[in-house]
Amino acid sequence: MKVLRFIFLLMPLITFAQVDKNISVISVEKASVVYRGIDNPIKIAVPGAKSFTATSINGNLKRIDSLGNYNWNVTSAVGNKGIITIDAVMLDGEKIHQEKEYFINQIKDGKTTINGKNNSGCNLELTKKELIESTVGIKIDDFYIDNGVRKTVSFEIYLPGINAIIVRGNKMDDNVINKIKSLPKGSVITIVADSEHKFRIISATIQLTD
Repeated sequence: MKVLRFIFLLMPLITFAQVDKNISVISVEKASVVYRGIDNPIKIAVPGAKSFTATSINGNLKRIDSLGNYNWNVTSAVGNKGIITIDAVMLDGEKIHQEKEYFINQIKDGKTTINGKNNSGCNLELTKKELIESTVGIKIDDFYIDNGVRKTVSFEIYLPGINAIIVRGNKMDDNVINKIKSLPKGSVITIVADSEHKFRIISATIQLTD
């Protein structure tokens, strides 16, 4: 019996060896991990097949185009493992069946970052200019794909004596900039980023040095 030659790729991917500008190769241990709460991007190819189908009883595997790109949402899956089943008809008419197993992980808490940095329990020290020009981001430890999960769609900023201000995007707006300019040295500001995917995000705390 022939061995089914199929390829599973998670994409977009962290940087590994490049096949071409659109597809990256990821190591086996990285490729075997998917996450609850998001649509995991999977690319499936079966070289030498006339046709094939990919299915899974773990969550919802949905084909999104004719190029072998799928989204796999395992939020409803029971347990910590999921399986994708491939049934292919080869060019010579032989039918082949094979399965690929993935580990299902829970997304860890995200951390609000300021210019890529998080205070890890201590205040970040910034000048007013540095804070005004900063970019608010999100970092998730041990997370191997990036299909917009870590994109900051908005953030809440807490200034001394002022209720939370919601800012769209990942940069300070004019309203917040004017308020920051009026703060005295030593003021403490708290920022919490927000993603379109709902998971807990830990705040970052900044102390002004001027």
